Amino acid sequence: MGILRTVSAVLAALAVALWTLWFLMPERINALDAWLVKSYTEHYEGRLREAQELRATDPDGGLAMIEALFHDLRDIKSLDRLGRLKRKVFIELIQEYASRRMFDRASELTALWMEFDPRDLTATVSSAKVLYGMPGRREDGLELIRRLNERYSDQPMVRESYEGIMAVEAGRGGQR
Repeated sequence: MGILRTVSAVLAALAVALWTLWFLMPERINALDAWLVKSYTEHYEGRLREAQELRATDPDGGLAMIEALFHDLRDIKSLDRLGRLKRKVFIELIQEYASRRMFDRASELTALWMEFDPRDLTATVSSAKVLYGMPGRREDGLELIRRLNERYSDQPMVRESYEGIMAVEAGRGGQR
């Protein structure tokens, strides 16, 4: 019985101390929160930086590191603390695979990105660009970028992507 009272008293003292910190020292709580968030996210951001640096000298090794990071972030949702980082990883991977003309993987990633954040306009524009580059899917990419331009022509990213694709189309001379 004495142990139970001691444990209860210690828990009560901790609760009072926490309440005091929470209400009387909010700057301390905010500083602790910022430190915890930074220590949580910094590890993953560092991994992305390392992979980007490695990609300059070893493109395949850098890509493998980014893919491993992407795998580790698979359960992260768009509003999570690491949501922004996962978005950066999507961009890195899609650009890399598209530049290597590995459009199937790039297309798979754009679909995952749009599922991750259906409201992310950059994801949809990326999808249009990837589809446009894919053999047999050029018309799908054209249609998507046209619809985006009709709806979001005030957005520089959409307008510039649309104009870029239309310039390529003009250079093609209407070839199908």
